This record gives sequence, C-alpha cells and structure tokens, in this order.
Amino acid sequence: ALGGAAGKGEEAASVSAMVRGGLRVLSVWESDPDLVMRKVNEALVAQGTGMFVMAVAGFVKGRGIRLSSAGHHPAALLQPDGGVRFAAGGGVPLGISPEAETGVEALTVAPGETLVLYSEGLISSRNERGEPYGEERLADALSRCAGQAPSTVVKAVEADRHAFSGGQVWDEIVVFALRGV
Repeated sequence: ALGGAAGKGEEAASVSAMVRGGLRVLSVWESDPDLVMRKVNEALVAQGTGMFVMAVAGFVKGRGIRLSSAGHHPAALLQPDGGVRFAAGGGVPLGISPEAETGVEALTVAPGETLVLYSEGLISSRNERGEPYGEERLADALSRCAGQAPSTVVKAVEADRHAFSGGQVWDEIVVFALRGV
C-alpha cells in the first residue's frame, strides 16, 4: 500500500496512520484489496476528520497483483524492452464520500517487468519554471531503466526528479519498485 493524506502536521499524520493500520489489519481477513479500501473509507468517513487520503493497495499472489486505487496515481509497469504502461489508477480519495469509488485492476508482472508505485510528491515536483515533473517525464526516466534492479530504478527516478527540480522538495516523495522474476 502507498498513500498520503491531504494536509500536513499532526492531524494528517494521525489520519495516515489510521488508514495504514486499517489496511494492514483488514488485509488479514479480506482477500480483496478493494473491499479493504472500502472498509477503511467507511471508517475514515465515520471519524469525521474532514481529511482525505489518496491511496493504492495491492495484493500479490504469484505473478498477479490486484490493485485498488482511491484517487491515487496509476502504477507504472516497466517492460523489459523499455516500454512503460500505466495501470488504470483513479477512483476518489478515501474519506470524501461514504460510498467509496475506487479504480480496480488486475495486473500480471512478468519476468523482467518492474511495477513502480509512486507518491503525489514525485509527480507534482516542479522545476524553476513551475512545470510539474509529471507522468510523461516519469515514463521517460523509467524507460531508460529497462532490465535494471528495482533499487537502481528507484535511484534513477530519484536522481531524475532531483535534477529536474534543482533539489527542491515540497512534499514527501515515495517510489516503490517490485520486479517479476
């Protein structure tokens, strides 16, 4: 799972911890990440904090991964030839509506492919002209990493973003890579 609360400070940290804990606990009893996301959404709405969380959760079984997205950016699938395909992503962030609207997709991560999840902070990083880093630039950076180890992919994306933004960081940046073997 990967996600982030809108806002900063203690309340955002508390809501993020509640969502993270909810996802972890419910995943023990539920085999569908979408059902887990919906239950966490219900709990967040019931809390009445007025905060919302963009999140993606994936359950891995063999080479398959079932993703549920609540307002999160789509996962990227880096193929061995350097091609990059984005998952569906989407949905509405958790905590906005009692009826969760999620984006669900089942993916297969073939040998040599790398699944990359990333935070809003990466995509919304800006350069000195105010232009966002964006998913197109992410795809370009990933395409140069074909065949690389997941740790190398993460470091390359971090280095590309750092160069693009002149080292400025306005929001947390998380990049997670999982390679099919």
